[in-house]
Amino acid sequence: MYLAATALALRHSRWGYFIGLSAAGLWDYINLFVTTFLRSGLHWVSAWISTGQLERVDQIVAVPGWIGNLLVVIGSIWAYARLSEKRWSDLGRLAFAFILTTGFFAAAMALCQPRYLPLFRAMLHPHRPW
Repeated sequence: MYLAATALALRHSRWGYFIGLSAAGLWDYINLFVTTFLRSGLHWVSAWISTGQLERVDQIVAVPGWIGNLLVVIGSIWAYARLSEKRWSDLGRLAFAFILTTGFFAAAMALCQPRYLPLFRAMLHPHRPW
């Protein structure tokens, strides 16, 4: 999904911006409001800074991942804002891109890690796991 977004964005296609915003925004949203993965990663980064001992890299990876996704969201919004011609129909295209990217990730998860599928249901009823 990220490769498709990058390839399209390099061609200045609004679809690349919509896919990037949808894919990266979805994961940052999930990590803020559905899971404790980011919070745990921040905890272990703090422990690493405090003690000098690197532990739980599997959790720490959430921090640069979340930041990277945030940069994709910001970059997608910025690039779209620079387009000279914007249309109201772009809102429908963005919604369509979000539905397709979410469906893609759900299908990939169903094939590879079905135990994580409840994340998609939990997205509809978010809570702040902080």
